[in-house]
Amino acid sequence: MPETNLSALSPEPAPAQDQNEASLLVRIRYGQKVDIAVSAGPEDVRLKDSPTAGRRQHLRLAEAVLAGAQNPAFLSGVTALLCAFVLLTGLTRFPYSFLPEEALSSVYAADLVRSGLRDSSGVFLPAFFPLPGGGYGLGSQVYLQLLPQLFGLSGLEWVRGLSAVLSFASLLALSWALRRVYRLAHAWTLLPLAFSAPLVFHFARSGSPAALAAAFGTGGLAAYAFYRSGCNRCLLAAAALGWLAFYSTPAMRITAILSFAYLVISDWRYHLSVKRAWAGALLVSLPFAACLGRALAAGGMNLVFPIQSGPSAWLDNAWQVINPFFWMGGRLPPYYQLGGAPLGWLSWLLAAWGLVVLLRQTRKWPYRLALIGLTAAAGGPILSEATPGSLLPVALGLALLAVFGLHELAARIARRWPGLPGWAVPLGLLLALGGSLVWGSIRTLQGAGLAQADFGRDGLQYGAPQVFAAAERYARQNPGQTVLVEGQWSQDIDLLMRFFLPRNSNIRPGNLDRFLHRVDASLEEHAFVLRAQSYDEIMSSGKFVPNVHETISLPDGRPAFYLLELAYAPEIERILREEAARRRTLLESSVEIEGRQQLVRHSAFDIGSPDSLFDGDLSSLARSAEANPLVIEIYFYPARRLEGVRVRVGAEELALRAAVVTAESGQVKQFETRAGRVDGYKDMEILFGAPLEASRLRIELLDEQAGEPAHVHLWEITLLPAAE
Repeated sequence: MPETNLSALSPEPAPAQDQNEASLLVRIRYGQKVDIAVSAGPEDVRLKDSPTAGRRQHLRLAEAVLAGAQNPAFLSGVTALLCAFVLLTGLTRFPYSFLPEEALSSVYAADLVRSGLRDSSGVFLPAFFPLPGGGYGLGSQVYLQLLPQLFGLSGLEWVRGLSAVLSFASLLALSWALRRVYRLAHAWTLLPLAFSAPLVFHFARSGSPAALAAAFGTGGLAAYAFYRSGCNRCLLAAAALGWLAFYSTPAMRITAILSFAYLVISDWRYHLSVKRAWAGALLVSLPFAACLGRALAAGGMNLVFPIQSGPSAWLDNAWQVINPFFWMGGRLPPYYQLGGAPLGWLSWLLAAWGLVVLLRQTRKWPYRLALIGLTAAAGGPILSEATPGSLLPVALGLALLAVFGLHELAARIARRWPGLPGWAVPLGLLLALGGSLVWGSIRTLQGAGLAQADFGRDGLQYGAPQVFAAAERYARQNPGQTVLVEGQWSQDIDLLMRFFLPRNSNIRPGNLDRFLHRVDASLEEHAFVLRAQSYDEIMSSGKFVPNVHETISLPDGRPAFYLLELAYAPEIERILREEAARRRTLLESSVEIEGRQQLVRHSAFDIGSPDSLFDGDLSSLARSAEANPLVIEIYFYPARRLEGVRVRVGAEELALRAAVVTAESGQVKQFETRAGRVDGYKDMEILFGAPLEASRLRIELLDEQAGEPAHVHLWEITLLPAAE
């Protein structure tokens, strides 16, 4: 194919046969259409390049994109679709682990359905439900899950999908309010700015109660903005969403109260001009207020308003809220694997600029409303507790401020470079924010936050969906077997089991303890789900022969759990005998007792030491590592004249034995006493009946409700000297 180039056009006159004739050489591309117009002579040649059909389509597409980049509605639609796609993609893959707090609302809803809409105390349609860390909340979340429970809709995808949809809808409504009420050309940037923040991205995709609480609060703020701009009916939505936020979490209750107080005071003149709208809002509020009154009558103020006492706690929480180092690079608890700072330095700087913009416009109600929303959002964690979940509304407020900062930045760019095309700044923002959101979500789904992850109980608590799915498959295939799921990897294994296996009777929490130290014939009736660490320990013990059915791996490929059956090894009896002998071996220590160094032989401790038992401190504990009974032998030199012994012990049902070897004859005199279970500590005492000259004293403390091995707790031993 010959090379063609329109720019190489050059009229070249040929040898003329006539002075009015000339020739023209033109190079063109293959398939390109060119119109040539000649008038008078070759010097007046004009070319018109007509693009091919493919090029015409590309040009039209480029023109449409550039035109759309100047249309806020087009940009809003593109970012909404992009954010919805990113938010709903891979919900089962991130957050990496399914925490007990995600299951809580669904489990409570299922319990309500089964118990005729009564809670565990018999209260009909309760307003609040107990939270794992203390306090009450979740009323909105539980009743939101009630209808799906009636139709059997539950599971990880449903719980997280509902949270993602409501989070997206609330931010979309707030973005629409920014466009219609605030007239911000770049209101569409709210969604990518918010979901690019790792803290928001994490919670919006989780089933955490904090995500739904923040969604209700955000939606309520958007509805109020529309009401304040003239849509009186929107006050009904604002009131309903405000109450839903109130009943969600303890921190959001404080935020809802502060918002109501601020807005009533700030806009009281406007409220008086729309009394009918407020009458409707009061009507909507009546059932919510009635539930609150009943809760206050039953549980008092502490149940409803969990305000931390003391300015010191408030100051600590306030610093957490406003600390820029936290938002730009702070550390969260290990179960929040964000793969980045909670907000990011660029968003925080834009938010700081946006705050300056708002402070300059406080006389205008829209700007005052945004400041009120941020202040109320900060009040929740400051007055209750600054946890990642309670800080989520603050992160959303900072994203809102960042929109104002970004809008101001775009306006300054337009003033500084007036010759820029109208599409340049919006298209640049779309590519930058959209690219950042997509790239961040890809990295997160690929495990960017797992580099130094702790997958255990104090970290991600990884494995709930995988473990219970494997256990359920095995239980269906082996209905005669009982599956025991080891629970040390989760902070609430029972709650997770109720969520994932609500109707399965042959899967329950358990471990190998009853099979480890004695031969139990029922071992063959059980299968086990064990952590990799526990599996390695039992394999190194030599007691069992494993039959592994399934291995569950961590995201990085390492084994996390094993689903297996076990049989005793042929030499199990010998191993158990040797183990029991080692457990009863006494160690020797030199201990100061009443000013003299004495030889003390004792069981092995895993907490404390023999010195803790004779230091006069009733709060210092010594605990046996495995031995039951716990044994203490004291060798007196010289002999001690005693009339008894007293010990400080715990609440368990215990037996105390004392054996005294007398110095005169070497005779052994034995004594014993028992004590039942109590609440708290108790003292047990043995009196010998008559003073004894003791060369040796042996004390045995037996936990009668525990086997062996077991932990036996002992706080203090007091020797009772004989009266002179």
